Amino acid sequence: MYKIELQENEKVLISKEFLKYDDLVNCSEELLKQMGLGRQMIIYEKKNDKWAKFGEWRAR
Repeated sequence: MYKIELQENEKVLISKEFLKYDDLVNCSEELLKQMGLGRQMIIYEKKNDKWAKFGEWRAR
């Protein structure tokens, strides 16, 4: 299971969960278009019932 968050100033603007990695990739491509200054996108993978950070992108 995967989760993606779009954050601005450490506040979660969008949070979605996915069972399939391909669905996560499609969503991340859409969220990259919404990246603006001060925003970041964080991807998590669920391991042992806990969310582990998988990747992070920041707008510059």
